[in-house]
Amino acid sequence: MPKVKQKYHKLNVNAFSKAIAMLGFVLWVVATLWHGLLGNPSMMPYMYPSFSFINPVNALTLLVVWVVSFYAVGWLLAVFYNRNLKK
Repeated sequence: MPKVKQKYHKLNVNAFSKAIAMLGFVLWVVATLWHGLLGNPSMMPYMYPSFSFINPVNALTLLVVWVVSFYAVGWLLAVFYNRNLKK
């Protein structure tokens, strides 16, 4: 009896998480350029009046938060995807 090929392959959890984290970095760059350097509107100053995208502390904090959260979301997506492949 011939071996049946699996239609979909498992995702490498670490590689997928790192790829999604890189997307978070790219989106951070876009947000910093769009809202900080170009001065386009954002809801952050309304919620936090002392917040500024061009403040280095705020920008680096957002970088860390975005990259870590995107990494976590990528890890969760890959784990759930791989778990559902088994079913």
